[in-house]
Amino acid sequence: DVDALWTRFSIPLINYDLAIPMTAEEVRLLKSSSPDLSQLTTYKFKFCPSILNNSTQTVLLKIRNNGFLTSSFSMHFPNQKYLDLEAWCDEEEPTEELNRLISIIEELKVFSIEPTKGVLEPGESITLTLTYTHNSLKYGGLHNLPIIVKLDNGKSFYLDLQGHTLPGRQPS
Repeated sequence: DVDALWTRFSIPLINYDLAIPMTAEEVRLLKSSSPDLSQLTTYKFKFCPSILNNSTQTVLLKIRNNGFLTSSFSMHFPNQKYLDLEAWCDEEEPTEELNRLISIIEELKVFSIEPTKGVLEPGESITLTLTYTHNSLKYGGLHNLPIIVKLDNGKSFYLDLQGHTLPGRQPS
């Protein structure tokens, strides 16, 4: 059912929110020199659960610039710096949660997105490829990856990729 899939991937909510003008809070966040990223809206992107080592799930998502100006987008993984820090800035020690996310990205490699940035002219579209591979039961087989999606001079939000790998049947 197409409607169920769209809802599973939060497409109706994303389309609605991107179609309306930025709120005063979104403009303030955009202009902030050190934005509070916890204030960004989060959309869940739930891949279907499946058993260990089942085939990779691939979702093709076509995005289109419906505006009148050239627009660009970029996606930032939790192990990438969202803001460039000055050389004199001390970086904080990674939290347990950040270490878990880095493990999901670098060790398990269960999620992928291509491309992670692009420029779209008015009316132009591009297809994003999002995948989840059922290759690990680490973390109870529950994997999530909050990706920051940034539209230049526009909205930013989290796309929370979620995957669930189940153990296969044990031989009797």
